[in-house]
Order: sequence, then C-alpha cells, then structure tokens
Amino acid sequence: MDMQKDSVYYTCTMHPNVKLDKPGKCPECGMDLVKKTVKAGATGNKSEGLISYTCTMHPEVTSDKPGKCPKCGMDLVPKK
Repeated sequence: MDMQKDSVYYTCTMHPNVKLDKPGKCPECGMDLVKKTVKAGATGNKSEGLISYTCTMHPEVTSDKPGKCPKCGMDLVPKK
C-alpha cells in the first residue's frame, strides 16, 4: 500500500504564483495567504478528475470546490 502524504502550501488569492510552505502575508500585496492541500498522487491533470472553479466576472478568483465569489457573490463555475 502506498502511504504518500498530502502536500500543503499557502498561496495568495490575488497572486496564485505565490506559494509558500507556511502561513503569512503575500509578499506582493500583503493579503493573508490561504492554505491549499494537494492530495497525494494528484498530478494536476484535469483529465484525472481535478476541477478548478472560477467566477465568470472575476477570473482571478479560483477555488478547488464550488462556492460563491467573495467579490460579487456569484456562483463559481467549473474552469474550462
């Protein structure tokens, strides 16, 4: 049985290129970083079932699960 661990990093919702290994502030804008967990064995290939959700009015807003846009309240939709 493969016992890989999930990986955790912290990123900025406005600057997704910022990825740190501990909580803190975004070095680009000062916003609080949010925790992201990547399941063990996940490759990031959407064909394997990983889905990203975004707001149609604010494409910089992304999430790994459905929900509401924090900027306008619209439903997040699967990213194409």
